[in-house]
Amino acid sequence: MELNEMVNLGLEIVFWLILLIYIGARLTQTKKVFKQQY
Repeated sequence: MELNEMVNLGLEIVFWLILLIYIGARLTQTKKVFKQQY
């Protein structure tokens, strides 16, 4: 595997990790808001 491919793969993994963490944080925040309302 070339270095360029490894770098692209690493960036892709980092991107998906950040995306998943961001979505997870948003979901937990909305759940807290719903619990506060009811």
